[in-house]
Amino acid sequence: MRRYLRPDNASVAAILPKGSGRVFARQAETRVRRSLQAKATKPALVEKRVVLDNGVTLLVRRDPSVPVVAMRAVWRGGQRVEDPAQAGMSTLLARMITRGCGKLDSTQVADRIDRLGGSLAGVAGRNSFGVAAEWLARTWQPGLDLLADCVLAPTLPPADLARERRLLVEEQQSTADSATHAAFRLFSEALYKDHPYARDVLGTPEAIAAIERPTLVAFYRDRYPTSAMTLAIVGDVEIDEVIAKVKARFGRVPKTKRTEPRASAIAVGGPREVFHYLERAQAHLVVGFPGATVNAPDRFAAEVLVAILGGQSGRLFAELREKHALAYRVSAHSVEGVDAGFIAVYLSCAPDKLAAAVEAVRVQLDRVRRDGVTPAELERARSYLIGSHDIAIQRRAAVANAMAYHEAYGLGWQTWSKYADTIRAVTPSDVAAAAQHYLRADAMITATVRPRTASPAADKKSKIKRPAPVRRMTVRPRGTV
Repeated sequence: MRRYLRPDNASVAAILPKGSGRVFARQAETRVRRSLQAKATKPALVEKRVVLDNGVTLLVRRDPSVPVVAMRAVWRGGQRVEDPAQAGMSTLLARMITRGCGKLDSTQVADRIDRLGGSLAGVAGRNSFGVAAEWLARTWQPGLDLLADCVLAPTLPPADLARERRLLVEEQQSTADSATHAAFRLFSEALYKDHPYARDVLGTPEAIAAIERPTLVAFYRDRYPTSAMTLAIVGDVEIDEVIAKVKARFGRVPKTKRTEPRASAIAVGGPREVFHYLERAQAHLVVGFPGATVNAPDRFAAEVLVAILGGQSGRLFAELREKHALAYRVSAHSVEGVDAGFIAVYLSCAPDKLAAAVEAVRVQLDRVRRDGVTPAELERARSYLIGSHDIAIQRRAAVANAMAYHEAYGLGWQTWSKYADTIRAVTPSDVAAAAQHYLRADAMITATVRPRTASPAADKKSKIKRPAPVRRMTVRPRGTV
């Protein structure tokens, strides 16, 4: 509306008494400008943080511009707090938490969601577990009641649990032939070793098959007590009404100490090359390093660094794809975690170009580590990151996500709104320092998934040595972070 209803674009037609045209003309412009400027003014945003006596943290932001309300209940946890026997348990719990609550079975919960015109689902990743919901402004209160029922009294019905276990194992098996997933799984196992990040967020078929209801109940109680929850609510609501409603639903829950086991340290074991054979037409490569934590002071410099390397205007795309036609796809990734994340370059290529592609990637990493970046590259990367963030944060659900996760990870619940300023403040020297800190040759892991010799010519051209014995693995998809 603000784009089109501009005073300088307005046309006014009127039938007036003779002689009053000049007076009307003078007054019309002023009145039109006042009217349209008032309508174009954005609604005032009000937000508040409230910690209940039992420890529940509420973050509420009033935004009446759209009659929608987003909710995010979040806990620190996820894959990071699972031991090997619990692998995939947070993911399974996320799929079960809305499958029945209180006196409602899964069908009745689904019917209630439909009648309220909203959505409600569990979510789990490497560092977190939660429940996500969106409602119309007129149904947010019964919607919050339903979310509260699922959080406070999930029934985890055995029949539904058996079905979700089977579906989760089938999902793991359905991606068993994905070479891209195989490359990232191989890389993660080599990088993280005994740390939970080494495992797939979906778990293993063996671990999932062994999970029974009492085990899942105990895991939920120990890892995700209600008193440790962060709840973000964003949308067309009144702040005081939200506070009163949340206190009524969650305020009487006793404060409970959460069990959060300490994950093993992530050790840098020197440069490594790991291999896996998969009979596909393409070879897949991940070259990566230990990355930043969510609270690392150079996290944003690392993000800018990766943007300069990746993307269609990045160095890797220009060198490997456009100039030398070495890769079909090439990208760069920075994934942060509560513990160290990773920085990685991924590409797919013809098997007989694999050795040249590996060398080209290493040359570009050496170059940025040695020479830094140019002002033009920095400006382009900053513009891309800020623009992508501004687009992504348009929905109330994205705002609720940002508020909840920043609070849960101890980053400050309002800091997400300063993202653009933080990125603009990154300097060439910051990026150079991040490159030297993270892109260390002595920490590089090269994970390769390729077919066995495609032809005598391909074997002769490839300088990647065959491992002995061949490493074998079950391939599963990467999970959410």
